Amino acid sequence: MNAQQRTNTARVLGADDKGLPLRLYFIRHGETAWSRSGQYSGRAAISLTAQGEAEARNVGQRLRNIPFAHVLTSPLQRARQSCVLAAFGPTPTIEPDLAEWDNGDDEGRMAAEILAARPDWNLFRDGSPNGETPAQISNRADRLIAQLRVLAGNVALFSHSHFGRVLAARWIGLPVAQAQHLLLNTASVSMLCYEHERTDQPAIALWNSTAHEAFDPTPESGDGERRALKQRALDRRENEGGEIPHVPTLQPGAMREATVLRKKLIVFDLDGTLAESKAALDAEMAALLKTLLGQVKVAVISGGDWPQFQTQLLANLSADTNLKNLSLLPTCGTKFYQFDSDWQQLYADDFTKEERENIIHSLQEAVRAEDFGIDKTWGKQIEDRGSQITFSALGQRAPLEQKEKWDADFAKRKKIKARLKNLIPEFTVRLGGTTSIDVTKLGIDKAYGIEKLREILGIELEEMLFAGDALFPGGNDYPVKEAGVVSIQVNNAEETKRVIETILTS
Repeated sequence: MNAQQRTNTARVLGADDKGLPLRLYFIRHGETAWSRSGQYSGRAAISLTAQGEAEARNVGQRLRNIPFAHVLTSPLQRARQSCVLAAFGPTPTIEPDLAEWDNGDDEGRMAAEILAARPDWNLFRDGSPNGETPAQISNRADRLIAQLRVLAGNVALFSHSHFGRVLAARWIGLPVAQAQHLLLNTASVSMLCYEHERTDQPAIALWNSTAHEAFDPTPESGDGERRALKQRALDRRENEGGEIPHVPTLQPGAMREATVLRKKLIVFDLDGTLAESKAALDAEMAALLKTLLGQVKVAVISGGDWPQFQTQLLANLSADTNLKNLSLLPTCGTKFYQFDSDWQQLYADDFTKEERENIIHSLQEAVRAEDFGIDKTWGKQIEDRGSQITFSALGQRAPLEQKEKWDADFAKRKKIKARLKNLIPEFTVRLGGTTSIDVTKLGIDKAYGIEKLREILGIELEEMLFAGDALFPGGNDYPVKEAGVVSIQVNNAEETKRVIETILTS
């Protein structure tokens, strides 16, 4: 890539997705006559066969739900054809460094023919006469990697077998000779990324996934520390013991069974699940929700009130998001909003004046009795949300790092909750968020909201999937699991993103 080409590429790629984790989706072109016969095809102008065209279209279908920030393609005909037929993502950029290994005098020859003349020949060690040497293609791959590392978001790379194998080897720091062990079929999808999103830990998350497989872009570490995302999400242990009820898990090399994720309604908690506490959705989450809403109905149930939904969630969704597929249930389901040219409130189970006064007085008494020595607060500790009253120990606007430290093991709030059960047994008390306690009318919790979703949307519980960060006993997400909805425990928004990606590609 010369200086002008690098400038043009940087101008096209831009920095609009800065901050999103980089994932490189490497796509080998579809079948050609030479890939079928086994002839070495380097820089030759070869078109796809009819089968190759069908394979390229299939790749487009398999990846149609991935929001790509950038699409780059080799200048060679077979790769450009595959890119066009896949027909997804932004306008592709021609990247010369994605071209296939130059085979020189071996172009068009069969491996058996080459070995007959040079019995000890190995392309990845020796190169070809008058072609690219291993050192040259290694330098080209390193040059491209340096350009790709400054990008963010999902990037599609349409290229070729031998170059792709070298690129993967160099991505994880292996010499070109080791690339001979990484086979690539036509129209295969592979993914290069970072372990734990750390740039000093490059990883191969997916390799040589072909059309007969259910595509699942799942980062997985070699030491098992980071399991396949779907399996991790479904099997992770909850905060206070126990596991999600058994569901099918991924088996290496087998067809991926994702029936559990194919639901008519996907329900999310908000704080700690779609976004950090009181924080806005980030750009990646907003893009994933937009894609999800284009396919399936989605609901969000949170202890937060309607204004929080507006600023934290709605204000950060793009204008063309399909809001008619979105149901919003503030204050743990005690309110319900749907969209029809504007947001309409379907119901609100508000407290009476006497109920409010009783709850607030009891909260104040329970907190005083425990005396946790809270020296500083940020905003109100007790917020009347109409149908729910919420106590936030450090205040509604406390910094996340302070909130996460205050009651990491839930022990403080459990003491307050125990007192409240004696003081106001006629109300439901649940732990919510990182420092909060939610009080609603008796029997009204997130299971109540789930039941309202069933009634209003006509979707049965077995056709719903829930993701939340408080699925432990006593947490405000736990009633959803108790109601019988398949539930996935997540610890933060990053884990929720991986769950959504798995749903989109299952």
